[in-house]
Amino acid sequence: MEQNNPSQSSNQGNDPDQAPPPASLPLYDRLGTFLTLQENISQTQKNVQSSTKTATSQHSPATISLLNLRLQSLHLGAPIWDITVEPGTEHSAQRFIGTLSIGQDLPEKINVSILEPGANPMGAGLPSKKDVKTKLAQKALDLLEGMPALLKSSDTSTTAVTKIKHGGDEDGINWIGRILESSTPPPRNSGPFPFGCTVDLAIPTSSLGPEIQSFAPYTTCKFPASDVLPTFPTKKGAKYHCSRLAGLELIKLGLIRKDGTLPPKSIIPPPQSHVASNEPTVSKFIPQRCEQLGLPPPHYEFTCPSGGDSSSVNAFVDCSAHFPSIFGLPDPLAVVRNVYGKKRAKEECARALVDMLDKVERWRLKGSGLWEES
Repeated sequence: MEQNNPSQSSNQGNDPDQAPPPASLPLYDRLGTFLTLQENISQTQKNVQSSTKTATSQHSPATISLLNLRLQSLHLGAPIWDITVEPGTEHSAQRFIGTLSIGQDLPEKINVSILEPGANPMGAGLPSKKDVKTKLAQKALDLLEGMPALLKSSDTSTTAVTKIKHGGDEDGINWIGRILESSTPPPRNSGPFPFGCTVDLAIPTSSLGPEIQSFAPYTTCKFPASDVLPTFPTKKGAKYHCSRLAGLELIKLGLIRKDGTLPPKSIIPPPQSHVASNEPTVSKFIPQRCEQLGLPPPHYEFTCPSGGDSSSVNAFVDCSAHFPSIFGLPDPLAVVRNVYGKKRAKEECARALVDMLDKVERWRLKGSGLWEES
């Protein structure tokens, strides 16, 4: 079995072009070989790695934020990043390269790129995307140092391009402002102070006089009614002024007293019933009257013309009298309509029924024997 020479292993570890351990070796052999390569790396390679880290980390992490602020101040819009990855080889890891485009609204946009593919195939790119974006941002900031003077002196500035792009003031006239000024009514406030106030009150139309031609029970009145609105330094002063004008007008119309208090409300008495509870009613005499004529007591039927509940006390009802056991009598009899309350409707129906029973008695006295409705 052939033994390895320690000197040969040491020389192989210092060789930068030495290939990594093959995948066919066992796992512990591959790990041991890899660690040996890292320990025996040459000082030149360590210096290259240290310089790469220093170069990529020399810029502040806020470089990208500074670039965004710079572009915003110049009205150049957001940057466009194009980061690609270069695949690694047996001797090197994957690397990242990129391009940055700014000034999309300009006739010719500005492109910034680093480490283009093919320029240095062995060492092109940076180890991470963040390093690429940071370096691109720093190069873009260096290019934008003289940009403000260029934009001010150029006819193809970003401001002009943006105005034309959005249909702006290419003819020197602010048409949007003109339309807004013509469509917006002028302010009604007059005077040097900022606060004005109006109040709307619903006033009974009957108290405004005959010159108000309206069938509505209330009319909305505005105080102050003039087109010129007085102004005050505070909101409280403006509210006090319009409230005072409204109060004086209500006093003039007699709706409130001079001291500002409301007059007592008139108490509306409840509607008096035509039939007193302690007096005998007409409907109480109907059974006795029918008995004298040989008729049975009538049956009263109540209906609500509006389709509501006819049993309610406070409702307009129709009432009629019926004699279902007597053949030959018209049905219904003594019909009354739209009477407020069941009790009052029954009394009205009873009065009409008394007149009809009196006719029956007269016809019987005459010996007619027939029912004829007059």
